Formats: sequence, C-alpha cells, structure tokens
Amino acid sequence: KYIFALLGLFFFPSFAFAFAVPSPTGYIVDQANIFSEVEEFSLLQKIEDIKKKTSSEIAILTITSTNGEDIFSVGMQVVDAWKIGK
Repeated sequence: KYIFALLGLFFFPSFAFAFAVPSPTGYIVDQANIFSEVEEFSLLQKIEDIKKKTSSEIAILTITSTNGEDIFSVGMQVVDAWKIGK
C-alpha cells in the first residue's frame, strides 16, 4: 500500500502538488504580500479608472509559487477560474 502511494507521488507529481487557484476577493489578490496598503489602494484606483474608461478588466494576483507548473498554465487557470474578460 505504501509503495503504491509513493510511486503515485513520484510518477504523478502534478496531481499531488498542483497549483490551487485562489478565490478572487477583489481586483487585487496579493498572496505574496508584495504591495503595501498605499500601493494596493493606488493600483485599485488605477484599475477602476481603466475599467470606467475602456471597459477592460484587469486583475492582479501575486503568488509565492506555481507548485512546479509553468507560469502560462497557472495564468490561464486563473483567467478561466476568475472569468476575467467575460
């Protein structure tokens, strides 16, 4: 039983450590804690201004790791899950 579980982790690491898309809590989800409150407020004002002027949607997500997945795949997962641009 234990050997099978370990082999499963070895041969299928993407299933064991896949990137989990966080829930969107607003236009900015700063999981990596990159932005100060002032910076985040300023970015939020700019995002809202751009949305009013152009109807474009902008979302910012900072993360500390992609859990081994390539950044493009992670980005597409986030766009799909958050329904950005719909």
